[in-house]
Amino acid sequence: MRARSVSWGATLTLVVAGALAAGPSARAQVASPPAAASAAPPGRITYLLEQIVTGPLPPEMKPKMVPLHRLGDVEELLKREQIQFAWHRTEINSDQINPQLAQQIAALPPGEVFVVPAERGVTINVIVGRR
Repeated sequence: MRARSVSWGATLTLVVAGALAAGPSARAQVASPPAAASAAPPGRITYLLEQIVTGPLPPEMKPKMVPLHRLGDVEELLKREQIQFAWHRTEINSDQINPQLAQQIAALPPGEVFVVPAERGVTINVIVGRR
């Protein structure tokens, strides 16, 4: 699957299209990155993330997630919908991921919740630190 940025509104960004579609077989079309992301990320950055990991989400979850502003709000929604998930803290290095995805992550506003596909579902993330 190829990376692209698709805004779900001001507070939730789907970094890779298809993450909430029928599953990992969904195909994404490449779009130009946002203007703020056109410059290459400066050097290696380690992002510290809080992350919710879940299986594939049904399509009706997307409109329910659009107005959410915090990872805790996403957690509450998943609980209400009885969707299993796990909460993690993790790190990713900008030089170990797809350069286009690294640019998109670097361009996110502080505290922006974003979604990326995982091997068997999706991860819903927020950057809590950088080094």
